[in-house]
Amino acid sequence: MKYAVLGPLLVSASGREVAIGGPRSQRILAMLLLHAEQVVSVDQLAEAGWDDRLPKTVRRQVQNRVAALRTCLTRVGGVIETHPGGYRLRLTGDELDLRVFDRLVVQAQEETDPSRAAPALRAALALWRGPALAGLTGYVVETLAGGLNERRLTAYLACVDAELAGGGHARLVPELRELVRRHPLRERFAGQLMQALARSGRRTEALETYRDLRDRLVGELGVEPSEPVRAVHRAVLSGDAEMTGPVAALPVPRQLPADVPALVGRADELAKVREALTAGAGTPLVVIEGVGGVGKSALGIRAAHRSAEAFPDGQLYVDLQGSSDVLPALSPLDVLGRFLRAIGVRHDAIPVQLAEAAALFRSELARRRLLVVLDNARDATQVLPLLPGAPGCAVLITARRTVANLPGAYHLRLDVLTAAAAAEQLALQARPARIDADPAAVAEVARWCGYLPLALRVAGARLAARPHWTVRDLADRLADAHRRLDELELPDLGVRTSFAASHRELATGGDRDRAAADAFVALSLLDGPDVPVILAAWLIDRPVRKTEQLVERLVDESLVETSAPGRYRLHDLLRLYGRELAASYPPDRIADAVVRAVRGCTATAWTAVELIAPGDRLLVHAGTRADGGVRFAGTRAALDWLESERHNLTALVVQAAATPGVPGVLAAHLAQALYPFFRLRGHWGDAAAANRVAVAVAERAGDRDALAEARVSLGAALRHLNRPAEAEAELRAALAAHRESGNDAGRAHALQVLGLLRHDLGDRDRAEECYRESLLLYDRAGNIRGQATVLDNLGTVHRDLGRHRQARDCHDRALRIFEQLGDQYGMSTTRLLLGILLRESGSSGAALVHMDACLAGYRRLSDRHGEMEALHHRALLHRDEGRFSAAMRDHEAALSACRDLQRRDAEARELREMSRTLATRGYAERADATRRRAAALAGTGPAIADMVRDVARPGE
Repeated sequence: MKYAVLGPLLVSASGREVAIGGPRSQRILAMLLLHAEQVVSVDQLAEAGWDDRLPKTVRRQVQNRVAALRTCLTRVGGVIETHPGGYRLRLTGDELDLRVFDRLVVQAQEETDPSRAAPALRAALALWRGPALAGLTGYVVETLAGGLNERRLTAYLACVDAELAGGGHARLVPELRELVRRHPLRERFAGQLMQALARSGRRTEALETYRDLRDRLVGELGVEPSEPVRAVHRAVLSGDAEMTGPVAALPVPRQLPADVPALVGRADELAKVREALTAGAGTPLVVIEGVGGVGKSALGIRAAHRSAEAFPDGQLYVDLQGSSDVLPALSPLDVLGRFLRAIGVRHDAIPVQLAEAAALFRSELARRRLLVVLDNARDATQVLPLLPGAPGCAVLITARRTVANLPGAYHLRLDVLTAAAAAEQLALQARPARIDADPAAVAEVARWCGYLPLALRVAGARLAARPHWTVRDLADRLADAHRRLDELELPDLGVRTSFAASHRELATGGDRDRAAADAFVALSLLDGPDVPVILAAWLIDRPVRKTEQLVERLVDESLVETSAPGRYRLHDLLRLYGRELAASYPPDRIADAVVRAVRGCTATAWTAVELIAPGDRLLVHAGTRADGGVRFAGTRAALDWLESERHNLTALVVQAAATPGVPGVLAAHLAQALYPFFRLRGHWGDAAAANRVAVAVAERAGDRDALAEARVSLGAALRHLNRPAEAEAELRAALAAHRESGNDAGRAHALQVLGLLRHDLGDRDRAEECYRESLLLYDRAGNIRGQATVLDNLGTVHRDLGRHRQARDCHDRALRIFEQLGDQYGMSTTRLLLGILLRESGSSGAALVHMDACLAGYRRLSDRHGEMEALHHRALLHRDEGRFSAAMRDHEAALSACRDLQRRDAEARELREMSRTLATRGYAERADATRRRAAALAGTGPAIADMVRDVARPGE
């Protein structure tokens, strides 16, 4: 059995070539051969076979292709073994030509007599049948082949040196001319040809060879020939034809650490870094930044290995220890000493002054094409003296903090892995069978690890070291937030240790850094998904501008991420680490921070309510609670702020109730301020969650008014969540409390929502009674907005009962009130109800006017729910009037809104109406297909019956 990679890939047995599948199978076999007797991971084989364009089923495809290769090779004596995580191709003796080549080269290197070294090298070179793996494409394979071809050239150089030393100069001239032609920028081949020509009495040709080399180097690279070649040139000029020594080679450092075994989920980032390193002129400078443990070094080392062929003069590497919690950061002068020695500068010639050493380093690199990798940099001060000054070299930097003041640098901020890549990362260390056995547990482990590569490595290592554990066992242990960081620690590797280095750097710094360290702890207290700068300012009790400076400092240190200008978020594990630090703070300090945040949000919510629901009865509760909030330019700005902060605000209600030392009633106050917004936008799940908390804290505090208000809001939310019995219980309890306290506006509100609930259940008579009583109470309380919303509700009862004149009167009165208040939302809602009523009454022209105005209003408010309803009803109106194209446009726009809102039942409803519209024009096939699509969607989402009411009754 013979394998050959020194030329086109060839497998033979008994002198006959063995056919090996297609190109992907050949690449996989090449990968196994080039790592013979080593376990090659499935990920490495996948990358070799498919480069960065990995299909979703790549692992299965690799397994299938390896199985086919195994079958093919087994027939002729080849062996591919399966190991945990990968495969190994077993060799015996000299089956692989590359092994023979390497053995002969080592044999030659051990010879002290050139006459015995040269035959071994010639025998090694004779094994080559052309470029390595000729004909195989793909980045991975081509990169590996490039390394083999470099080894061939190195052997050629050594062989020629040995034969020149043995007096074979005359017969070497033709071969060296061909080598110079093929490799015109390889200075050593030109120097060897100059020696051979000079020793053969062809001095003029030797000088012409030098002149041609210099013209090429200066013209293409802007550099002079190296000193060893210039020395040969001087010897030729002086007539020293003996020149018995070989042309000295500049040292070629290969300092990169071993490539990572497999790098998952970083194909796009790897491509960007490689392109930035190798594309364009000048001195490319690439900086990879990100939080500790996100995989910066792994990506940087992989990118350096993949780019090495573009830098034939070598690669310098140093870990600058800028993010170490134990080791001091390396000084630039120390690093320059290491680098200068590596490129051949004598120790006694290295300057002891930083500026002089940096200048010498730039001078030495000016005639080389070399990659400099500066791993774990601290800041620009540490990095700047280590940068080359002339074109031809490139620099790759990794750093936790933002390394500014690097003109022309390409910055890549590395994010955590995707869920799929995180599962793949776990599979690299744990047996794939364990990973495949419980995908749900794998997803949980990845989530608890925050998709952070370091955390996933630790989790994978724990699984690998505990074969009796299932993935579920680990997932359950990580689910406990109080022990999660403990579970993600190993003796020499840990998430907490990684984070501590960054935080301690700030905590032991100057005043500004210490303030930033405290701000990190404060930000970690919040349960919301992210933090706007105003909320951070309330939390740490500083002006907004000063707060932004501190938090941006945390961004520079990769302790906090910025998702948009003025918005920040913490990685889940960093949040846990911050809370561990907060445990050492006095409890009242934590409570005070949460109180400031809650009061700021409550004040801002009340300010927004004044704009989005002017005259809302709940505004009587605002009082001084509205002082100190953010001020908005208009309704749209207020709605946008509430929508963008919705998840943070809802989380803060819960957190205020749960934080020791925070008055629980503050949670009820915030929930109360948020209710008008939840009602307008239909966020009933949030309304229910917030008001359940409000009910509990108001009950504990004995605040009867807050309790009654929370019960009404909770009842309204439960009604929309289709839980009528629970809703009615809350509403009746609230009604009794408001009656006892004499709160007419509160009773009116409770009766209004109770009327809506009875209307839902088909009890229109009882609904009308509730509405009329509510209307009287709102009138007695002087709340005209409450009257308007009840009038709209009452109008829908009249319309349902066919009393169109009474319905029109109710909606007209409501519209006048909303116009008087300047309530854009109320006006849009009432116009929608008027449009529906007028369409049913046969007044299509007036109906269209109201629907157009309603749609414009909803769009100004960015209300997709309202827009969806308005488009739906306008489409029906267009269809009634025979305007087919206009109806279809509105159907399509409504469908788009349904999909944006993920309202599948609304989509089914729209498709049903669209099918009817199509049928009016005789498009039977399209109508039938559309109806089938509607049937397939029906029953897959929330109930439709209340959609119009959800939009049209904002006064709950």
